[in-house]
Amino acid sequence: MSKVEAAAVVVEREALAGDSLDGPHDLAARLLDTALQAERNGNLLDLVRQRPGAARWLLRHHERVIRGTAGESMPDDALPMMARWLLRWLTSQLRPDGEPHLDGIPDAAWLHLNAWRPMLAIAAVAGFVAVPDFPRHYRRRSGEPALENLCGLWGVGQSTVYRLMDRARRQMARVALEASPSAARRFGLRAAVAGELVRQAPIDAAWHVHQADGSLSRADVASALWHLWRAGEWLRFARVVSSHASELGGAEADALIERVQAQALSPRAAMNLWLARAQLARTRGSTDGELRAIERARQTAQAAQVPLLQGIVQGALGKFYESRDAERAVACYQDGVEFLRRGGREAGDVDALEHEITTYFRLAWMYLLRNDERSRGLLDLAEELRAREQVPDAVLGALEQVWAEYWRRGGNHARSLEHRYRALTVFERIGERRSILTTYLNLAVNYNTMGSPERAIRFAELVLQEAQQGGIAPESQVNAHLAVGTSLFLLGRLDESIEAYSVGLHLSEQADLRLQRFRAHYNLAEAHYARFRDEHAADDESAGDGHAAAALASAEADGNAAHRDAVRRLKADVLGAAHVPERSGETEVLTPAEAVVHADEWAEVQRQRQSLSIPAQPEVHARAHLAIAQAYTAIAAKEREAALALVEHNGLRARFVAELDSLRQTFERELTREQQLAAAWQQTSADVVGDTHRATLIAHLLRDGSVNKSAYGELCGVAPATASKHLGLLTERGLLVQRGKGPATRYELPSTPAAG
Repeated sequence: MSKVEAAAVVVEREALAGDSLDGPHDLAARLLDTALQAERNGNLLDLVRQRPGAARWLLRHHERVIRGTAGESMPDDALPMMARWLLRWLTSQLRPDGEPHLDGIPDAAWLHLNAWRPMLAIAAVAGFVAVPDFPRHYRRRSGEPALENLCGLWGVGQSTVYRLMDRARRQMARVALEASPSAARRFGLRAAVAGELVRQAPIDAAWHVHQADGSLSRADVASALWHLWRAGEWLRFARVVSSHASELGGAEADALIERVQAQALSPRAAMNLWLARAQLARTRGSTDGELRAIERARQTAQAAQVPLLQGIVQGALGKFYESRDAERAVACYQDGVEFLRRGGREAGDVDALEHEITTYFRLAWMYLLRNDERSRGLLDLAEELRAREQVPDAVLGALEQVWAEYWRRGGNHARSLEHRYRALTVFERIGERRSILTTYLNLAVNYNTMGSPERAIRFAELVLQEAQQGGIAPESQVNAHLAVGTSLFLLGRLDESIEAYSVGLHLSEQADLRLQRFRAHYNLAEAHYARFRDEHAADDESAGDGHAAAALASAEADGNAAHRDAVRRLKADVLGAAHVPERSGETEVLTPAEAVVHADEWAEVQRQRQSLSIPAQPEVHARAHLAIAQAYTAIAAKEREAALALVEHNGLRARFVAELDSLRQTFERELTREQQLAAAWQQTSADVVGDTHRATLIAHLLRDGSVNKSAYGELCGVAPATASKHLGLLTERGLLVQRGKGPATRYELPSTPAAG
């Protein structure tokens, strides 16, 4: 059975499954019947002008797609033209093979494929297609009407053809009234409209780019992406996805992204598209999806070995970890600065400039969260770039936000608000909705700090209202609830404040936002302590202690001394020192024990960490890392000597043979697990997989534990057959171990590194 015949059988079964329609669908079928008769008689345009309301009712789910596709090609009196396009497209949707047009109908469909007959009857009788002449099957008269021609060709009576047409109209009515057409239907309608436009005048890539600009000005992002896809503007496509992620909730955008990724993209375009997908996942609250997309972007940049791309990805990783792992975020931003500095940004590369200046002020922001004055030096670096280069407005607005936070934490509220409203003006001018909402949240923080909680609530509630419509990043929702909670706390409405904080805590735990989770625990502890102070309910004190302990654990995990100190002072600050019990046998030490036991080494570690926080030449950072490693080695050596002294003094050597031997091996080890594998694989697999792909594959195996054929093909850029051959060779050489059979087959590393 051919592909066309198989599709015909499926459609025929679906058509027979249900012919009953409800009121709206029945009305739509009758309107379509009237429109088809008018098209056959040549007066459809007049009919639409006479009954525009009926036409708009039929078009209401498809008009935006039609207008977005046609763009400026639409005439002032567009309704009749759109009605004709819709009518032809609805007819094409009856095709069993799914093609969105009425061309290229196979002869077999006319002669003996019954599933095609509803579409052919409607299309032929309406005049959309001409019935071909098949003299060996039926000799038609000259000028014979299409209806009689079909009756003779199929050997049926007119009543049969009318029943086929009735079935067709009912199916068309269902499609016309689909409230949320699938991505495939939208693509088909766009292709049909584009085909109609081509009949009028040729369209090229420049035309599509121009229409994309117009679509963006009308807030029709899906149409803009479709035009950019047709124009082959991959870099701009990725930028639009990223900057308008909160507006892309439909399946059409996801399908377009998949189609673009199927193209032969440059490393930069491929990386940017993965980062755009990460932003899309972030907006939709998919933490795993966001990290997977960033990881794919990192692999793309690593394979390309382009410092500029690696720096951009490190900045994206820093952004991801900001709310989850502050130390890791800082490290990523540091690496990003170094890669971007080595990247040698070319003049006029606005994208690279944007990432460079953004990495500077995001790193400054991380320092501000710790009230660390080193943020000023990074902000000054960003300002130097701003003075020399033409910086995009969106980046300038974000830089204003960081300056506003700098002055807020410095107590200069007037100057902070000046920067805050300057940022808001920039974002409103360029229509950056996500950044506008972020500014609202920051203004709420400002007004809470200034003691104006009523104004703070108004700004936070604007964000919560937007969140009800969807498309808001999880951290924005959490921050809005926390801001409302703080405002209510300042107003003395403690019950409502605790409720708002609790919602923020729940959402932060769902999205795994460590920083927001710390703030929620801290604020809840403060609110419970305050309510205990006022109402003397023991449950509030215990609840406050529980949240304070959770906040302290989070601060210590992040190594944030400022947060740790604030939590330890919290109960005394709210209730007074008399309410804080003595800690038996414990001394309040704000630094780790190593700072006392190994004071010199620890001081060196802290000094070198400070040097790593400021962008510098690679040699400077390399020496700092080595100095830190040397300090930790000295600490480890002291601890080992202390253990040996105890073992020897107490005659315990026999009991600690294994531990001492393991420690000796650790001290003597020079290569990491990944380096050992890379060295072993290089000797025995150089003829199978190249250096870059080998490193990517080993990193994947160490991270995920196994790889299958499809994943190997994707990582190493080979076809499935080649992937299967490579995996077989690597298994034969002892570098991999095969597990499972059939579709479940996977390949793992041996329990120990393979020998060369």
